[in-house]
Amino acid sequence: MRRILSALLLFSFVIGVPSISHARTGPVFSVPFTWSEKGHIMVDAVINDSWRLPMIVDTGAQFALLPRAAIEKLDIKKAEISVQHAMTASDTRQLEVITIDKITVGGHSVANLNGLLLDLHDLPGHGQAPGVLPMSFLNGFTVQFDLANQRLAFYDKQLPVKAFLDLDKY
Repeated sequence: MRRILSALLLFSFVIGVPSISHARTGPVFSVPFTWSEKGHIMVDAVINDSWRLPMIVDTGAQFALLPRAAIEKLDIKKAEISVQHAMTASDTRQLEVITIDKITVGGHSVANLNGLLLDLHDLPGHGQAPGVLPMSFLNGFTVQFDLANQRLAFYDKQLPVKAFLDLDKY
């Protein structure tokens, strides 16, 4: 196993992946998370600098999902909502699409995200329906899920795999 990892690391340096000295070695930022009742990882987010919203981290979501309460909370005008048709496994639906100016998690913001307004249900103990944090937020980082300590650490995307592995353990 160690030989395979060493070979992969050597190959990554040969093809031009930056060395560890060119990438930030510690996390850019780190945030705590909580578990939803159904076992989803949730982080605290701020939408457009004004609305605190728990968001489920979804590594497969293309769009941010916001509860319909966002219309009032973010003062979204009718003209800012477009309607798109989407095919699902069982039917075709109309979806309300908005552009979210900014989502901030742990002091780091990503701007101009596509969002869908949906009838999302409140979570017990949270008092409001959560949103869904999409891949477009996570894309700029290597994200480490520390399940034991309930933290997400966001690292420089250019950080090589070697920085995450203690090869002496393998």
